[in-house]
Amino acid sequence: MPLRPILATAAWLTLPFGLTLAALVVLGRLDGWTAFLALLASAAAIGALLRFHLGGVVRITAHLDAIAEGEERITPSPAW
Repeated sequence: MPLRPILATAAWLTLPFGLTLAALVVLGRLDGWTAFLALLASAAAIGALLRFHLGGVVRITAHLDAIAEGEERITPSPAW
């Protein structure tokens, strides 16, 4: 699965958290380095979760496309 859509989606989902951290830094309530590390950890966690979810969507889409074309395919098993 390409990395680019995962990074773009993670960036959009992390944006509100990043804006909140930036406001706290500007107001002097949070250190800039701590805010950066928190934002980095948040983006990494969201990206890891998105990878599994988008991977499942890709497998299900491929399975449904095969069914639509009349191919016999085994139902994809969940990642867990």
